[in-house]
Amino acid sequence: MKNRYWLVIVLVMGIASTAWAQESGVVRATSFVLVDDQGRERATLRMDPVGPCLILRDENGKSRIELAASKDGPCLGLCDENGEPRIGMIMNKDGLGLTLVDENGKTRIGLAVDKDGSALMMFDEKNEMRTWLGINKDGPKLSLYDENSKNRIGLIVNEDGPELKLYDEQNKERIKLETIFGCSILSLSDWNSNGSISMISDIGGPMLLLNDENNKSSISLNISVPAPLWVSRIFPNIHNEPGPKLIFFDENGKAIWSAP
Repeated sequence: MKNRYWLVIVLVMGIASTAWAQESGVVRATSFVLVDDQGRERATLRMDPVGPCLILRDENGKSRIELAASKDGPCLGLCDENGEPRIGMIMNKDGLGLTLVDENGKTRIGLAVDKDGSALMMFDEKNEMRTWLGINKDGPKLSLYDENSKNRIGLIVNEDGPELKLYDEQNKERIKLETIFGCSILSLSDWNSNGSISMISDIGGPMLLLNDENNKSSISLNISVPAPLWVSRIFPNIHNEPGPKLIFFDENGKAIWSAP
């Protein structure tokens, strides 16, 4: 009948394993083909080496939906008007995965969920990962990468507080900003990732530390403020005198000069 689909059951010839049988209302075959009123294949259900597979095609014969089930798990693919895969979904024993692909066949977005957490990945036109956003039992994490897939920015939030790290082109940590135990700390590191300069702001007042190549303090400059009453009650041994103070240390971290 015009403008209506009808089903043609195709027996795959020449394959010894292909069998056709009808018993008790059950039809058995290794392949079924659905055609439209013009005889064009629009859907195929068949057994592949990996498992059963269903393919749906448009009026131009291009695959638009592909569904398969293998021993590892089910997968689903959605294709564009050219029959090229653009969205892929998979599920296996490790978790779930979703992939979005551009018109050039490059993966641009990936989403994964497993027993450890979930992650979102974004890729550039060269298929290089540029953004990674995930969360696990330790907390959320964001990583930004350059065009060479080098991690340049990292942001995490854990039980101690937020932490931001900036890396150079050699993936060496150069700047670190964190808030931990009531302190705000900014660290500037040399090319070897040693903390050359640290700026700290806490309840005792601001502090500047200059460190040597072994990450040991050489100079300390701080401005002490009177300890709050509740701190003095909890820690009666604290006797910090308010005002600025400059301290020089030797290579063993021992104070050798101070002012005032």
